[in-house]
Amino acid sequence: MSCDAYGHLCTNNGSLWTPHGLSFDGIDDFVNLGQPAALNFSGPFALSIWVKPLLGADMSVVSRDGDSGDRGWYLSILADGKVRTMLSSNGSVFTYIDSPVALNDDVWAYLATVYDGQSLKLFVNGRLAKSAAIPPGVYNSSQNVNLGRKPTGDFYFRGLLGLARFHVRILSNLEMQKLYLNSNHSYWIKA
Repeated sequence: MSCDAYGHLCTNNGSLWTPHGLSFDGIDDFVNLGQPAALNFSGPFALSIWVKPLLGADMSVVSRDGDSGDRGWYLSILADGKVRTMLSSNGSVFTYIDSPVALNDDVWAYLATVYDGQSLKLFVNGRLAKSAAIPPGVYNSSQNVNLGRKPTGDFYFRGLLGLARFHVRILSNLEMQKLYLNSNHSYWIKA
């Protein structure tokens, strides 16, 4: 067991701390954040994380998503390098959006998703990449929040993950840009 910067318990399952971030092998490494109250979103929220992916397979970056009827939310990277974010309002109906441009292999990028109560927004390196209207509400899946895989045990991340932030409020486009410009790819988690 270890803790994030605010004392929330989490379990590291195989990922390795490096001077540049938390390293994931794409096979079986992940960090289980559990179900802390701070991550039981009931309205607007934002999450952001630094990633340095080794592309080639679909992989989950951060997720609280189960199977049919227990869909929640996630931020992932597709095999072609495009970024995807998804949010469900009721566990069954969900909306996802993909970035129009792919990430570069083995290069740091800052990813973020913002839900403002009416739309889902995807940011890449501080810039709005895409947004879509979405039904109101956030479904909190019964699954634990995981970094580096989908909680159902698939879509393992390969590469490095850095600083992750979770906000229980709307962040503006300007705030997202400032977070990108003022942060670096550190290896601790902040909630």
